[in-house]
Amino acid sequence: MIFPFLMLVLLHLLSVDYVWAEDGITSEDSKTLARFISNRLQDNFEQQTKFRRLKEEYNGLDYSFRKWDIATLLSDLADEVQNKFLRVRKCLIHLRTRVQQQYQLEYQTTTARIVNRTNNIDTREMLYSNKHRQNVSFTESSFSTPADVSLNGSKVEKDIFWTSNLKKSFMENREEEPELIIWQYFCTENGVLRLYPAISDDLEGKGTVEYDCRFQPWYIEGDGCPRDIIIAFDLSGSMIGWPLEMAQNTASQILKLMSDNDFVGFIGISRDPVYITDGDNKPVKLLSRATERTKNTMNSFIRNIEPSEEANFDKAINAAFDMFDESEKIRKSAMCQKVIVIFSDGTIQNCQETLMKRNPNKDVQIFSFGCGNSRTTTSGLVEMACDNRGAFFEISDLTDVNSRTFEFYQQINTYSDSGRENFSLKWSNAYMEEISVPTDPKKKKRKLKAKSSVKQMVLSVSVPAYYRTKKIGIAGFDIQIDALLAKFSTLNKVNTYDRNLHWLCTNSEVSFINIA
Repeated sequence: MIFPFLMLVLLHLLSVDYVWAEDGITSEDSKTLARFISNRLQDNFEQQTKFRRLKEEYNGLDYSFRKWDIATLLSDLADEVQNKFLRVRKCLIHLRTRVQQQYQLEYQTTTARIVNRTNNIDTREMLYSNKHRQNVSFTESSFSTPADVSLNGSKVEKDIFWTSNLKKSFMENREEEPELIIWQYFCTENGVLRLYPAISDDLEGKGTVEYDCRFQPWYIEGDGCPRDIIIAFDLSGSMIGWPLEMAQNTASQILKLMSDNDFVGFIGISRDPVYITDGDNKPVKLLSRATERTKNTMNSFIRNIEPSEEANFDKAINAAFDMFDESEKIRKSAMCQKVIVIFSDGTIQNCQETLMKRNPNKDVQIFSFGCGNSRTTTSGLVEMACDNRGAFFEISDLTDVNSRTFEFYQQINTYSDSGRENFSLKWSNAYMEEISVPTDPKKKKRKLKAKSSVKQMVLSVSVPAYYRTKKIGIAGFDIQIDALLAKFSTLNKVNTYDRNLHWLCTNSEVSFINIA
């Protein structure tokens, strides 16, 4: 507070042009005093801020100044990025075509073979890659299967064999677009993941990992359109215990596999419909985009919900269709596939009349999960699902959760492609990928941990592959976002990561000042 006060005094003294006769102070004296105070304030300011030192340092700096027109800059960048993505599309179509040809040649024309069940990759050919943050082989591909998939099955053995012949296409794609594409992969319907470039695995080359490619978002998105999904829980007293826990785990898996392009809602089937509440404790009666935040909020609500009263299925069904209708009116909808997923432990009331009224054309698919008590009749759940273009799944214990979730997504996926060329590539939103990788052996100066965590911004693109009307699997790439940012630097010969680079932007142009 003292500094503004002194400034006011200073301004006042500088403006004085008269003599305080009684004190003998002239106007020249007051100006001299003001200059003295000003000099002391300046000295104090320079001392506190190191102004003189900074001035001396910056006086000796050289700088360069460049100016670009924003419209030209963005146009050039857009053209280059578009060309990059067209090459990515070309590479993915090339891989898809090769998959379909190889499947027809190898899988359909041979019986089960004795296949190499191990990734026998010559470690001498593996080099550390900065892009992949680990040792890889660009002359081989590797495979993996989920821990719960047996390698002794003829289908799995044949998948391991015929996908090994995709190596040539992988290598051709790397030559076509070496900058953007990080990983190339193909996942079969039987859970075999073929990956390029090849990596060594943790389980002594047995190709078995705690990873199921069929449960990854890129796999689920690759073969279907965006969806509106309403999860409905039977909250009658009989759901307490194991049935509720099985329903919660399965619902969590379904939520996990939804993408940002999907919309999701929740209805508890009780005496009156139960909804998730918002921050103001108001019921949410509309669909919400399936962002990570939405899915986490819904998962937390489902995990803490408690059954209490009898379940009125008629009211819940009406509430679900109202949610679809109201959400579509305000465009909070994927405007594509609509699905209701019902979790119950068995007997339900007959809702046929309500469904005939609300779903006469079967536009909404209904799937039902019978949870826990196999002694309870599930005929009502089966009938409701089958009459509305859905399916019924029984979950007898927690080990069934993953397999039933996969079967559910197989059922709701639309096989609209059917091997024709009118397919569309499915792009994910950009996301931060965190992987556990070995330490670069060249950088080891002392004994370090074998693994370290690495994050990088990526996006995925995927497409389904078919043989006639049968889906073979999903092919996909991971795209490196940093490579796109680096392209900006290459186009304009500007290192955008340089700390000495300063940006000056206006409405019509952007300037860069590089201080050496």
